Amino acid sequence: MKRITTFLLFILAGIILFSCHTSNDISGLYLNAPKGWASYSQLDLRKDSTFDMRFMNQGFIPSYHSTGKWHFDEKNKDVSLASYIKRAPTFPITVEESIAKAKGTTFVFRNRLKALGFFCTEEAEGGKDKWILNANGIDYEITSDTFTISQENISLFCIEGFWNKSRRDLDPDRIHKKSKVYYVEKTGSNMFMIDFPDCWDGYPFAYVSIYSSVRFHLTGKKLILRNNPKTMVYEKIKDEKLANEYRKEFCP
Repeated sequence: MKRITTFLLFILAGIILFSCHTSNDISGLYLNAPKGWASYSQLDLRKDSTFDMRFMNQGFIPSYHSTGKWHFDEKNKDVSLASYIKRAPTFPITVEESIAKAKGTTFVFRNRLKALGFFCTEEAEGGKDKWILNANGIDYEITSDTFTISQENISLFCIEGFWNKSRRDLDPDRIHKKSKVYYVEKTGSNMFMIDFPDCWDGYPFAYVSIYSSVRFHLTGKKLILRNNPKTMVYEKIKDEKLANEYRKEFCP
């Protein structure tokens, strides 16, 4: 009898522990779609503690996009977000150096942005986006994914991007991006393979930084932005199939 009682208590403890765990699983897709607006936003809290947040104008590229880590404060029922790129205007780059026999210095941009036609030369409304490579203090306009300059013995370089003229009314952090300065490590390197941040997810000028001070309060199945509780209310989508449809729609 004692063994049976112990076994039943063990099962009961397991049920309580499991229910507590599942009740605290707040991961999922949350949607903010105010009535009468032609835009909406979504916040995807993934089980691995990463998030993806996007604001979408109907039929256009995302007005903003951010990715990073989220944390749930169980005591205060608050969700805080922290973007991978802490300061949106300044972004990291990954560089691989090599020594080629050819003269001059070659730069190759090789990640996903290349496939998306990142350095587009076509004129957009108000002018094209402009990208500059500054090598040893000299500016070169980037017009293709691979280009060579006559300058040799490069010791440092950085990359700057400027959104086209039609966007000049936006936040300066949105229209001007600048990479961290890269200092060449190997003497004689004249070929550089450059990767941009994966978290940009296709369009760098849409990326914004969200800081840990931005907090959402969990109320039932809703996340409410603490400093804007009237309009910034995100409701969890219970139907996972529908949630996946929203995720696909937001993909660039």
